Amino acid sequence: MFHSSENFRLKEMKEQVEKRSLEKAVELEKLAAQIADVDDGFSVRLKREKDNGEQMKQQMEKEIGELERDIAVHRAAATKAQEEKEEIKQKMQAQITQLTKNLEESQQRIADLQTRVALLY
Repeated sequence: MFHSSENFRLKEMKEQVEKRSLEKAVELEKLAAQIADVDDGFSVRLKREKDNGEQMKQQMEKEIGELERDIAVHRAAATKAQEEKEEIKQKMQAQITQLTKNLEESQQRIADLQTRVALLY
């Protein structure tokens, strides 16, 4: 009887172990399904964030391109304005030189005329 009760006990233990194994397998399946759901949600969120990041990157690259074009236009305008300023400065300097020369000649003529007038009296 000892063998029989021992066999019975081993059989019960085996059944309990199998029952617990089945319970754990079901539990593992549930956990695996939850992990898959979380992973799917994460993948969707990650893709959405990646897409948003790509859109922001493209928008910023577009804005940078526009700003670089604006800078190029403003630099060209500033260079042209500087060149015009130099040209005007040179013309004004030439005019000042000519006016100074004309003034000196006029002053000399006045002095000559004053001398002639003085000689006449």
